[in-house]
Amino acid sequence: METNYYAHKRIRNNRKIVSLLKRIIGKKKALPVNEFDEDRELIENIRKAKMDWINANQNFEYAGEQGIVDYYTYNIKACQVKYEYYIKLAKQRGLRLERIDETSSITK
Repeated sequence: METNYYAHKRIRNNRKIVSLLKRIIGKKKALPVNEFDEDRELIENIRKAKMDWINANQNFEYAGEQGIVDYYTYNIKACQVKYEYYIKLAKQRGLRLERIDETSSITK
């Protein structure tokens, strides 16, 4: 019986702490999203998708068993579709990509 009393008291105290913290912190305000940050993230996604596609092609070259060959065949296609999707998004945003590598530049 005493255990339940102390557990209930701890829960009540935790609720008080939580409500106090809510009053101190207040509601979180959403940070404004920087368009340049979105562009950089998109470029990074394109770069990663291209590397994934290249790696899938290289792994396919060394695949020996039929199950692994099938896996890398589907993986290559998935990576290709992902890469093309990101390129399409970049075009819609009006980005021109000079090269997709470590030193690619973004222009609008």
